Amino acid sequence: MSESIPTRESLAGFIVTEPRRVTTAAGRYRRSARVGVEHWRAALDGTHTEAEPSFHTLALYGRLAAGLMGEFHKGERLVAAGHTRAYPIDRVAVMAS
Repeated sequence: MSESIPTRESLAGFIVTEPRRVTTAAGRYRRSARVGVEHWRAALDGTHTEAEPSFHTLALYGRLAAGLMGEFHKGERLVAAGHTRAYPIDRVAVMAS
């Protein structure tokens, strides 16, 4: 019998804005930044063309946010895994855990 491999939503991208640090009303650390994700289109001839990137808000909370204070900066590449929360008005945030 094969066991399933646990997976999570993830994205690979780049940091667009300098991360902001705040403390929530409950006293938890929160760190957030806008991130971009590059996209590519495959053509019938097998070539790939770069498409427009999509932009998202990356948010970290609690110990993870506190431990990573000052570790990420605008322009750096990143891979984040967590879960997605969809918001109205075309806003999407990826919550890294």
